[in-house]
Amino acid sequence: MCPGQGRKQSSTVWRTLEKADKLIIGGGMMFTFLKALGKNVGKSKCEDDKVELASELLKKANGKIVLPVDTVVAKEFSNDAPFKTVSVDDIASVIFAIIPTANTK
Repeated sequence: MCPGQGRKQSSTVWRTLEKADKLIIGGGMMFTFLKALGKNVGKSKCEDDKVELASELLKKANGKIVLPVDTVVAKEFSNDAPFKTVSVDDIASVIFAIIPTANTK
C-alpha cells in the first residue's frame, strides 16, 4: 500500500483477485499485509493505518493472496551494512524489500 492510495490500491487488489487465481504481493506493500497477519515487521515501512484494510483483503481473498516467506534484513540502511535472508517470522530489523522466495502453496 502506498501513502494516500489505500482505497485505490484496495479496489485494484480486489478487482485483480476477482480475475486471477493468485495475487503475489511483495516489495514495500508486503509489510502491511504481514503485519495484518500478526507478524513483527521490525522497522520496515508499514502503513499502520492500512493494516485493518489489508486484514480484510486477506480474509476476502480466501487464500488467493501470496506473500513472501523470506526477506533480506539489515540493522541499518547502508550499502555497506551486513545483511542476511530470514523467514518473515524472524523479522526484527530494518527491512529491504528484496524477496528471494514466494510461497506458492
